[in-house]
Amino acid sequence: MKTKRESSLSAQAEIIHLTRQIQEISWRAFRHRLLCEKMLVDISTSAIHINSIQNFLDECVERMGRALDVEGVFIWDYDPENETMSNVSEWVTEGYPRYKEQLQDLPVNRVTWALGILGENRIINFEDIEDIPECFEKEMMRMMKIKSILMFPMFVRGRFFGVLGFETYKYYRKWKEEDIYILRTASQIITKSIENYRAEKALEDANRELEYRVRRRTAKLYAAKKELEEKQRELLVHKEEMLKLNKSLLEANDALSTLARNFEKGREEILRRVASITSLKIVPLLSEMREKAGSNEQKAELDVLATYISELSDGLIKKKKVFSTFSNMEAKISAMIKNGLTSQQIARQLNISLETVKTHRRNIRKKLGIQNKKKNLRSYLLSHWNELLR
Repeated sequence: MKTKRESSLSAQAEIIHLTRQIQEISWRAFRHRLLCEKMLVDISTSAIHINSIQNFLDECVERMGRALDVEGVFIWDYDPENETMSNVSEWVTEGYPRYKEQLQDLPVNRVTWALGILGENRIINFEDIEDIPECFEKEMMRMMKIKSILMFPMFVRGRFFGVLGFETYKYYRKWKEEDIYILRTASQIITKSIENYRAEKALEDANRELEYRVRRRTAKLYAAKKELEEKQRELLVHKEEMLKLNKSLLEANDALSTLARNFEKGREEILRRVASITSLKIVPLLSEMREKAGSNEQKAELDVLATYISELSDGLIKKKKVFSTFSNMEAKISAMIKNGLTSQQIARQLNISLETVKTHRRNIRKKLGIQNKKKNLRSYLLSHWNELLR
């Protein structure tokens, strides 16, 4: 039977042992907390400047795996265009198989149970995967011999990006609330980093495009400036040439003015001689030829010729004659009308349609100012023929 002293010593030893256990548990918890916080700091530091998004994700899953003492950490990416899920980053502790290559382009319609939960921004947390309802995801975990699973949804700019997952193979693990909080924070850091990385890349692409456009625009402006300078030089050369030419033209103009004054005197004398020869010799000759002409068409053509020659003989007459406004065909038809030919006869002799003759008659009436249909065109031409020629 123990004495009181022995009982007291035994109780003290037990208290010391329990105290040491508590201290050891507290130290492990404290050390675990330090590792988790250091893991968050390391991830945040790596996220400041990301050169490669793939390297960043690989570093993150490895840091989380080593800090949390789990056998596997993975990140799955969701492709909305092809409606598939792929394992884009995986860390597995030594001695356990990797499944990244086999888990690519998995159709989302095969993992509807997991996406149904994660898509609502809820976590999947099962200490024993056998507690998961029967589904494809459960079968896949059984095949991989996973005991416990913890998955966080990842959203980038409000859109579902993928999944951050943690898996154990050795033991069943019940995750503490503080661990879940830390891992959710890590998930948010990663997704925010991806969002910033994409924004930076988009900004870099936009800057490159802008720089390219600026360079191209600058090159065009430089080329345009060079072209403008060349045009200005050419313009100065042309201006000097124009000044020389203008000087030459002024000198030539003075000479031509003198020549023109001399020419005008001779011109008036020539016109008087032409008018005299025309009225005294050519017109009488044409009258004789008209009298000897065999057909009305020939007589009409001689009448027109006499009219034109009469106009030439008048020289520079400022008064405009009505007859000078007639076309050749109108002049010929008006002479044939004066000589008594009907429209049908004129059409046959000139080999034109009757409608064409009528059109010419209307034009002749209009130019003579006798659009009144009651006036006879032949009578008017007979009575005014000589006036038309003067």
